Amino acid sequence: MVQAKEILRMIESGEDVVIENGVIRGYLDLNKAHLKKDDGGKFIVKPLIKVISSEILGTVNFNNTVFLGNVDFSRTKFEDDVNFIDSQFKFSSRFFRAEFNRDANFCDAKFNRSDFKRVKFFSDANFTGAQFEVDADFAKAEFCDFASFEKVEFKMARFLGVLFGGVTNFKGVLFTDNAYFGDADFIVGVAFEGGQFGNDTDFARANFKGYTNFMKVQFRGINNFMGAKFGDTADFGEAQFIGNVNFVFACFTDAIFKKTMFNGDVQFVGVRFSGNVLFDEMKFAGDNSDFRWAQFDAKAYFHKVLFCCNACFSETRFNDGEFDEVEFQEKLNLDGATISRLRLEEVKFAEKLEKLSEEKSVSMKTTIFTQLFVNWDQFEQHLEYNGATFLAFVKNFKALENFKDADNCYYRYRSESRKNKSWWDNEKRLKNRFNLSKLYDSVSLGSCGYGVRPGFTVACIFGSIFGFLLLYYFLGGITKSSPPEITMKAMNNSTLLFAFVPSETSPSFWECLYFSALSFVGGTPAGLSPVGAWKYAVMFESVFGYLLLALFIVVLARKLIR
Repeated sequence: MVQAKEILRMIESGEDVVIENGVIRGYLDLNKAHLKKDDGGKFIVKPLIKVISSEILGTVNFNNTVFLGNVDFSRTKFEDDVNFIDSQFKFSSRFFRAEFNRDANFCDAKFNRSDFKRVKFFSDANFTGAQFEVDADFAKAEFCDFASFEKVEFKMARFLGVLFGGVTNFKGVLFTDNAYFGDADFIVGVAFEGGQFGNDTDFARANFKGYTNFMKVQFRGINNFMGAKFGDTADFGEAQFIGNVNFVFACFTDAIFKKTMFNGDVQFVGVRFSGNVLFDEMKFAGDNSDFRWAQFDAKAYFHKVLFCCNACFSETRFNDGEFDEVEFQEKLNLDGATISRLRLEEVKFAEKLEKLSEEKSVSMKTTIFTQLFVNWDQFEQHLEYNGATFLAFVKNFKALENFKDADNCYYRYRSESRKNKSWWDNEKRLKNRFNLSKLYDSVSLGSCGYGVRPGFTVACIFGSIFGFLLLYYFLGGITKSSPPEITMKAMNNSTLLFAFVPSETSPSFWECLYFSALSFVGGTPAGLSPVGAWKYAVMFESVFGYLLLALFIVVLARKLIR
C-alpha cells in the first residue's frame, strides 16, 4: 500500500517513481505538490514515473503538467477520475492494458510516443484537442462509453480492432499520415465530419452499427473500406476522395453520397446496398468507376451525377433504380446486369466518344430486365447492337404498353440483323450458296417494314397500281372496246348488206388507272381488256394484289389488336 502523498513527495524531490504491483491510496493531485512551473504556468515533472500492474484508488489530477521523463502506467487500474488536461508528454507515454473505470480526460494534451494498446475505458474518454506528434497506437483498445477525439491532430494513428461501445466523436480530426481503423467496431454511432485524412486510410472490415457521419471529410491518399459494414445510415455528403477508394464487398443499409467528389478510381465491386442509396450532385472524375456485382436491394437514386470515366455496372442488380439528369462522358456498361426496374430517361450519353471512336457508348449484352424506362429515339443511337437485348427491349416496351417504341425497336433489330447478313453464305458446307435469309429480310422490309410499318404496305399497293398503270398506258397493254358500228353496202339494185364492224380505241390515262385498280383487287372492268400477252401481266397484278391486300390486313390487325 502506497500513499498518494508519498508519490507527490518523490516527484517534488526529483526522485524516480517506480511502483509495481502496488495499491495507491489518496488523491494524486499535483496542485498539492510544490513544483516549479514553466513560462506557460505548467507544472514541471522531471523524474521517471513508472506505475505498472498497480491499482490507483483515488482521483488522478495531472493537469497542466510537463513530463520531462518517460511515463508508464501499463496494466494499471484507475478506479476514479483521471485528468491529464493540457499536459505534455515530452518522451514516451505508455498506458498499455491500463483500465480506466471512471472518466478519463486528456483534453488538449500533447503526446510524443504514445502507447494505448489494449487499454480499456469503461466510462467517458475525452481526447478533444489533443496532439500526437509521433505515432499513436490504440490497437485493440476498448471504449465502452462516450469517446471524443474532436479536433485531435494525429501523425500516424492505429485503431486496429478497437471497440467503440458508445457515441464516438472524431469531428474535425486531422491525420497527417496513415490512419488505420481495420476491424474496428463502432457500436452506436461515429462522426468524422470535417475531418482530414492526409494520407492512406484503412477501414477494411470495420463494423459501423450506428449512424456514420463522414460529411465534408477530405481523403487524400488511398482509401480502403473493403468489407466494411454499415448497419445504419452512412453519410458521405460533400466528402472529397482525392485518391483512389475501395468499397469492395462493403455492406450498406441507407447511404448518402450528396455532392461527394471522387477524383480517383472508385471500386464498389460486390457492394450490397440493402437500404436506399442516394448519389446526388456528385462527380466521378477518376479513370474508372466500377460497380460490378453490386446489389441495390431498395431505391438507388442517381441525380445530377457526372461520370467522367467509364461506368461499369456489369452483373449489377437493380431493384428500383433511377438515373435522373445523369451524364456519362465515357462508356456505360450494363452487361449481364439484372434489373427489376430502372429509369434512364433523363440521361446524356457520350456523343463525343462515339464520334472519336465510332463505337456505341452503351453496352447491354446478356442484360436481364423487367421494367426499363428509356427514351428509345435517343437511347437507340447509343446502344450497341445485340439481338437478344433488342428483343428483350421489344418485350419490355410491350409490357409497359409503349407499342410505338416496341415497333421502332423491332424495326431496328431486323434492320441490323439484315445488315449483318451477307448475300452469300460463307459456311464451308454452304460455301458460295445464295443466302435466302437476307432475301426474305429484304422482301419483308420493302413490303411491310418487318410487320410494323403498315404504311410500307400501303405504299406498295399504290405503287403497284400506278406502276402497272404506266405500263398499260405507255406500252399500250390494254384496249378500249366500243359498241360495233353498223355499215350498209349495196350488193345490187335489190340487195343491201349490213355489216357489224368492231370499234376499238386507246384508253385514256384515267381509264388505265381504273383498269389497273380493278385488276389489282381481282375485278374485271367492262370495256377494257388486255392486248395479247398483256393478259399475263394482268394476271400477275391480280395475284400480287391479293398477296399485298392479305399482308396489309395482317399487319393492320397486328397494330390494332394488341
